[in-house]
Amino acid sequence: MTVAIELLEPHPLALRCAGWSAGEGREAAERALDASVRAEGVRTPLAAFPVPRSQFPVPSGADGAEPARRWWVVDGCSRLEAARAANLRELPVEELPPMDDAAVAAEVFRRNTLRKPYSSSQRTMLWIDLHLGEILMAYTGKAGRPKKNASREAIFTVDGTADALGVSRDDISAGVELARCVNGRLVPCETPDGRTLREATDEEAVRIVMVYDMVRRGRTPLRKWLAAFAGLAQPGGGRDEQGRPKVNWETFGRRAATSLRTLFSGWREMKPQIRAKTLDDLSEAIDGAPEDVIELLRGKLAQRDAMEGGAE
Repeated sequence: MTVAIELLEPHPLALRCAGWSAGEGREAAERALDASVRAEGVRTPLAAFPVPRSQFPVPSGADGAEPARRWWVVDGCSRLEAARAANLRELPVEELPPMDDAAVAAEVFRRNTLRKPYSSSQRTMLWIDLHLGEILMAYTGKAGRPKKNASREAIFTVDGTADALGVSRDDISAGVELARCVNGRLVPCETPDGRTLREATDEEAVRIVMVYDMVRRGRTPLRKWLAAFAGLAQPGGGRDEQGRPKVNWETFGRRAATSLRTLFSGWREMKPQIRAKTLDDLSEAIDGAPEDVIELLRGKLAQRDAMEGGAE
């Protein structure tokens, strides 16, 4: 079926992920989409459902005729924007059944993560963005120390969300911290030294939003956000004399160890191509390690080899 373009509106939840990218080629992909729509129109139907008249009332025509239905677009916001820029009048639409916000969030997440090669951090952050209200209701405590509450929606607790996405609890905690800080006007985010985001300096606020944007674009893993957050608001602007973020090394070490244990626990079940990419990432990180760190790792490996040899 086709629908007049003026009757199509992006659903607010769909708009939350419209600016996300799957890798570094976002700008090129947008230019290619614009060119394709101008040359050939919209070939892939938009997924949409009719808006209840109570939410989006449309006055009847002068002759009393039934007004045209408006539609919430769940998938295809970029195509809709490109079509408007190209002055198209009608677009192909895949009709979906009416949905509440929870169903819309689930459908937006499913369609986007199936089609785009999001990183684990992007998938986690997208899920949290789409379900932010429910997730915050299931959390208590300061930023950085979320806890589980008894909740009918157990999927939105730390354990439930981690299990649903197949990621670690630390990733969920980091994502919630970041979402709380970016949405600080609604949910004041408390920094490690006790200040809320409203008391943060302009530099700190800009850095938080910058990190959030880099996570969305797939350029920064949530684990790096955790490490940066540990020293974000310490006295002195949170940076050392060289301009590097100060880090709570005890917290960093504990979380890094948890991350590696999580990785190695599933190593044998990992697909070969994912193993290769993971090894490349680990090698790149180790290449930048100071020599004393390399010596410590060598010593640990030698110690383990000696213990295993003795056991034989």
